Amino acid sequence: MTDISSEYVASSPTRRRIVVSSLLFSWGLILWLVMKGNPDNSLHTSSLAWSYTYNTVVLFAYTFGTMINDYFKK
Repeated sequence: MTDISSEYVASSPTRRRIVVSSLLFSWGLILWLVMKGNPDNSLHTSSLAWSYTYNTVVLFAYTFGTMINDYFKK
């Protein structure tokens, strides 16, 4: 059995920076696609859908990770 306490876990500010950077990148991609994209192109539609999905996944993962982290701190 391995000791979990010896494994590296990123600090909360580091994780928050990663989440904010990911969301800013995704929002920038969405903004660029809306402004410069060609709506009749299937790649445009697919990219927008995946960008929105990516936003949802990042927010869910951050929230779930925070909840799990708080649960095991007790």
